[in-house]
Amino acid sequence: MSWSFIYVVTRRALARPLDVFYCLTNFRLSGGLLINPVLNLRRGPPRLGISPEEYADFLGALFRVWWPTRERYPSVQPFKMFVENILEHRRSLGCVDSGRCTDGSVYIGPRRRDLALRPRGRIGRSSRTEASASARFGMCSPTRRAGNSSSAITFCGKATAGTAGSGGFVHGGCPLDAYAEHRTFDRRTPWCAAKKVFLEKYFEPITGVKVDGGNGVH
Repeated sequence: MSWSFIYVVTRRALARPLDVFYCLTNFRLSGGLLINPVLNLRRGPPRLGISPEEYADFLGALFRVWWPTRERYPSVQPFKMFVENILEHRRSLGCVDSGRCTDGSVYIGPRRRDLALRPRGRIGRSSRTEASASARFGMCSPTRRAGNSSSAITFCGKATAGTAGSGGFVHGGCPLDAYAEHRTFDRRTPWCAAKKVFLEKYFEPITGVKVDGGNGVH
């Protein structure tokens, strides 16, 4: 059994990105480290919330350290994903970026009232197959969001002529993130901007690789 960390970046962490990085990687994870932004599920000024630009700068501070020492810290996301897809031309996407989280995942538990989502059925009455056939189950699929198709290479919903793998790339971000911001699944998330800022401000200058349609990212 492997074990990993999912670290959520809040406003309190913005001033100490390297302290966070070294603290977590010094645990010698058998799995990896995933760095996500904190989400504000309720409207109004978030006490711990951060902007997409602040999240991109947090990642950038870590990437400056990770890139020259990546053999020592191989599984840090989203860095590993960008390297594999852009530089190595391999398909390696998590659920947020592939746009296909509904293909293999389903939430079973108390109703998520913070997102006001309607359930697809009750576990004692509905089978997994019946839940998958629900019209609401398909709301988060890539073909339903931001005009994507499952065969398009996309960066947050914008098609390019790239060749980064056989499927899509990013697909407008996580649909639940879009719902938290816009109260609809059919919009790009604000975190698409974070990926764009990170790639242009940090990934390109540090790696020396221009990320464009030829790399599958636009």
